[in-house]
Amino acid sequence: MDERTAGRLELVGLRARRLLAPRTSNGATAAESFDGGRGPPHAGDERRIATRIAAESSLDADSANAVAHDIVERAQSALDRMLADDWNGSLADEDAVALESVLHVRGRPALRVIGDRLESLEHHPGSEFWQDLIGDYEDRIVAATAATGAVIVSWFSSGNPPWVQGTAWLTAPNRVVTNRHVLMAGRPESHLVASASDGSAPKLKSGIELYLDFTHDHRAPGVQTRRRVTSVLFVAKADDPVDIAVLQIEAFAERTPLLLAPVGAATPGNLVVVGHPSPMAGIPATVQAVFGTPDGRKRASFGKRLDSPRLGEFVHDASTIGGYSGGPVVGISNGLVSGLHYFGDPASGNLAVAADAIREHAAFPWIMPPGQ
Repeated sequence: MDERTAGRLELVGLRARRLLAPRTSNGATAAESFDGGRGPPHAGDERRIATRIAAESSLDADSANAVAHDIVERAQSALDRMLADDWNGSLADEDAVALESVLHVRGRPALRVIGDRLESLEHHPGSEFWQDLIGDYEDRIVAATAATGAVIVSWFSSGNPPWVQGTAWLTAPNRVVTNRHVLMAGRPESHLVASASDGSAPKLKSGIELYLDFTHDHRAPGVQTRRRVTSVLFVAKADDPVDIAVLQIEAFAERTPLLLAPVGAATPGNLVVVGHPSPMAGIPATVQAVFGTPDGRKRASFGKRLDSPRLGEFVHDASTIGGYSGGPVVGISNGLVSGLHYFGDPASGNLAVAADAIREHAAFPWIMPPGQ
């Protein structure tokens, strides 16, 4: 299972259709935006997108307006195809980014993490809703970001410099949780771990080192807090609907591990997802500028809980792209992990494994060391 294929057809419409679909014939709306506007992409989205592009790039105002117009047109075209009866669930990367751009400026910011604080909302028009929540709970949000790190791969024979593969979060000083597909995405030759013939946990392939960098954010360069992955404790099977893996790392006592929400707890309405958005090949920098050009550095994405499509999962509408895989979905008001993010799609929805499903899974005994 990976972020492009997992659940795409089953979940079509749970996000962009709900948020951007046109009004129904009785005058009600099938969509809800976050600043009072409703319905499909419109001129207000263009203005906000142009503001973001102007702030994040070197384009003049006229050029930023032109790019914003193209983005909104592409988003509308993609939405029209999605609403058609014969849509097959496929979206080009450019379409996905255009839709994400509209959703983003309607109040789903992905804020840079800068050490022990968050980027200001002043450069995120349409996101004012979150200001009071950040003011009340920023310490809890920052605590969640501090316990979350980038999964960094050094594959010596690849000829490539180290890269960010995904995200993981502390559950104990020497344990982190991430997704199976962070370790085993794509074809077997690209897997970071190899399955053991005796049925024991997979092991890192020879010539590969994994690190967790908890300071891979937007603070001053030169700061690193890395912990090496010392062993692979658990990886879900390929056909397991729970996309989870547990890694042991060099002990990191300087951070407080995150806690799972208690058994039976309702998923809060307001959520933050912590992740490390990866660069996207082929997407113009001016388009990426809408959510700040993804560079693998830590972000805190704000969103709301949507409907639960299946038992043990929930959908959220925070802005996520590749690199958020394995990140924690945290309740803003309580600071507890409500879920494990594993799939992101601007059309279908962003999926998380619910805390209760993690507790009931075979991975759970590995998440906490014995005696803790």
